[in-house]
Order: sequence, then C-alpha cells, then structure tokens
Amino acid sequence: MHAFEHEAIGSGDSYTVFDTPWGFRAGVLICWDNNLVENVRATALLSASVLLAPHQTGGTASRSPHGMQPIPPELWRRRSSDPEAIEAELRGPNGREWLMRWLPARAHDNGLFILFSNGIGQDDDESAQATP
Repeated sequence: MHAFEHEAIGSGDSYTVFDTPWGFRAGVLICWDNNLVENVRATALLSASVLLAPHQTGGTASRSPHGMQPIPPELWRRRSSDPEAIEAELRGPNGREWLMRWLPARAHDNGLFILFSNGIGQDDDESAQATP
C-alpha cells in the first residue's frame, strides 16, 4: 500500500484479502504497511484471520530515538569468523527484538494470527537483516 523504497515500486490502492484452500481468509501487508495500525485493522475488518507479513528490514537507521539502528557492516563481513557477534546483533534491539516489540501486537489487537518472514544478509546500504 505504501511503497517508498524504490522508484520502480508503486503503491497499491486496495487491501489484499483472499480465501485459502485451507478454509481461512488471509490478508497480506508487506513490510512498512504493518507499522500502520489502521492497515492491520482494515485487513481484519475484511475478514482475514491470518496476516501474511513479509518484510525486508533490520538494522535500519530509524528516525525514532527508540527505533532500530544500523548493524555495523563489519559484523556481517566477519560472520564466518565471529558468528556470535552477528547473531547477537541480529537478535538484539536492532533486529528481531525490535520487530517482536510491536509486530505481534498488530495481530493480537485485531484477533489475527500472523506469519512473518524476513531476509538476512547485505541489502543495499543496510548491513544485515534481522531474522524472526
């Protein structure tokens, strides 16, 4: 709905909710759209019982002083020789910990289950991605 990452990506104008072969309705909100409380609520009001929430985020320079901050690129480059350092960073306040602070609340507040995925590795100017 709210694409801003790249000029080749356009924003949508409707919510995606569909019936699955398994007998439940699923809604899809990608990345930033999950940050906006109203988007998850609208998806629930369209009868979704499961929210699919694919992301590509982690270690981002947030404008918020309480948001995530970049993961030092050298930690990613040293992942083979020092896996504990990158693992701690990916699971810490600039990675999974930040996402788990707010993302489950979106589902809980709207009576939904959530399926979340996120990439890991080098992504343009972000050093590494957080894992769920």
